[in-house]
Amino acid sequence: MSHAFEIVIPTRNGARWLGQFLAAYRKLGIDPLYIVDARSEDRTEELLRSAGARTALCRMEADFPEGGMIEFASHLVERDWILRIDDDEFPSRRLLVWAEETGCRTNVDCWSLSRLPLLRYEDGIRYARLRSLHHSGKEFIGPHNRLYRHRRVEYCHEMHSAGFKTHRMQFAPADAFLVHCEVLLKNATERLEKLRRYEAGTPGSGWKFAYHSLPELFPQVNRRPAPLPSDEFDALLGSLPQPQAARVTLTEEERRTIHRAAKALARQDRRMKSLFANKKFAEFVCTSGRAIGFLDKWFPVQAIAQRLHRYGADLHWGAELREMRRPGDPQS
Repeated sequence: MSHAFEIVIPTRNGARWLGQFLAAYRKLGIDPLYIVDARSEDRTEELLRSAGARTALCRMEADFPEGGMIEFASHLVERDWILRIDDDEFPSRRLLVWAEETGCRTNVDCWSLSRLPLLRYEDGIRYARLRSLHHSGKEFIGPHNRLYRHRRVEYCHEMHSAGFKTHRMQFAPADAFLVHCEVLLKNATERLEKLRRYEAGTPGSGWKFAYHSLPELFPQVNRRPAPLPSDEFDALLGSLPQPQAARVTLTEEERRTIHRAAKALARQDRRMKSLFANKKFAEFVCTSGRAIGFLDKWFPVQAIAQRLHRYGADLHWGAELREMRRPGDPQS
């Protein structure tokens, strides 16, 4: 089946689950291009080649996909558009149809896609709806720039970026989304080691995502888990290998850092649900913060100004989420 776009999947040490994802793609008539990090230690490349998958080996110095794998893929793709999907993600059917019929037939250079983080909850798999991940629309969560004209973007090697920069980006419909299966596939120790690796490479780049990657350590945060909107992922999710249980061992500094992050996230969640979460009051708080900031020339009030601004921003976003709520939606 021919598409207007090429699905490109960067991968490293994904052999445990790549076979299941590849089978799911082939059921949809898709043959992705896998970009394999040469440092993989679990025979990832061998597994893919033995399965007849299209594979290219990438050698780079950076310890994250955006450090060269995204740009490397652009040199191999002949189509105008790339849909980049990580090896622990999978697209909704609606995303594939929308990209083919609409997304790739526009003058936009890049589309940002909703990404639903999955987790095991009670008797099934749900996706987390943290308020801090919402962007536009009630169910638009965790936007990532993933569908793009690869010859029109400016590539960069920055951690937690898309791997490129562009000034012509728009948001795809909320039902054109990816599901993210990292928490289902890796145990807490594996996810912790990934954050440590990021933090070692660039201080401050890892722990700020701990609330997402390590939900086990943030029990007080209301993730508002919800069932997936369709059963189209059931076969794939049912085939995925479950990771071996492992105990998480943290240093004292890591415990303090994660504790602070958990408290900040819980505080932000409370603000978004607050009775004061209306736009006029939020704008007043932000304006007050800016006004106080001007006094920093004479008084040490910058920290107070920043707190007021954060408080106002959280209230404003809470008000927007409240406005987005459709009639009949639960007051979560």
